Amino acid sequence: MTPNLDKLEKVLKLEAQKGCLDTAVIGGLQRFLANWLTEYISAAQTGRAPVLTRHIKSGAAKYGVLTAEQRKTWLAKALALLKPLDDAPVQTRPAAATKTKPEQDQIEASSRQLDAEITCIKGISSAMAQKLARLGITTVRDMLFFFPHRHLDYSRLKTVSQLVEGREETVMATVWEAREVKIKNRRSTEAVLGDKTGNVRAVWFNNPYMVKQLVGTGQIILSGRVRFFGGRPVFESPDWEAVGDAGETVHTGRLVPVYPLT
Repeated sequence: MTPNLDKLEKVLKLEAQKGCLDTAVIGGLQRFLANWLTEYISAAQTGRAPVLTRHIKSGAAKYGVLTAEQRKTWLAKALALLKPLDDAPVQTRPAAATKTKPEQDQIEASSRQLDAEITCIKGISSAMAQKLARLGITTVRDMLFFFPHRHLDYSRLKTVSQLVEGREETVMATVWEAREVKIKNRRSTEAVLGDKTGNVRAVWFNNPYMVKQLVGTGQIILSGRVRFFGGRPVFESPDWEAVGDAGETVHTGRLVPVYPLT
């Protein structure tokens, strides 16, 4: 029985012992019942014994004007209604549900998969696994929890006129020209691109094959570090992607994770 029900039972029994003379508590039983009912309702316990609650309400309203016999009858019914609550088991918080064997087996299987060697992933050869091992990656779990050490924000597009030297910048521009050039005797690719605010050069060192990829691509997204030569901006070996019909890209124009060189 909860403390407030126990308190009620004790007072009602005392009132019965005193011959129902309304002397069990100072101020009278009617006043006590009204106060007790307020506490009981505020504790949100009325749903547990609605019949008892209604009976206490009747006593709180008229116990003081009842005859001795009427009080005995009222008290007897109140104590009878309290008896089942006295015998009711105390409710406790339900224990955490135990996992069934199939659920436990599935968890153990998933754990074994996470601890599997990295070479179980398609595309990771033994040679690649040796390189990843230098980074401390030997299992699937290691790879899942290997986070980038920084991110590049390629999501904010700028115009050519807004480019700042030394920063990682992203622009959307049209390829006007792409050609093979030699820079320090290295075959490289140089492109001229522009938007409505101006033109910018882009250079891919030691990569002459970029020419064929850039010619005819039209508009592209260009992301990389900007340098200024002769007062004109130049992208050095930037990332790039052609802008599709839906304007979608994979890396440029997004937040790109940066991992160690390996």
